[in-house]
Amino acid sequence: MIDLRNQDRYPLMDPFNASFLANYEQEIVPPKVTVLSPLNKTYSDSNVSLVFLIDKPFNWVGYSL
Repeated sequence: MIDLRNQDRYPLMDPFNASFLANYEQEIVPPKVTVLSPLNKTYSDSNVSLVFLIDKPFNWVGYSL
């Protein structure tokens, strides 16, 4: 149905724009995680640090062995 009065029928919604799409893509594209340490080898030490890089901001990180 065409609204001849040219009124916004959904006034509480923000208009769709490029910044909306950029924010949406940032949320759905997973971050790239690069593990720097440990290397793929056998360690004799029982205490090995985990060192990694993430290409996006994050609020929480966890891992499981």
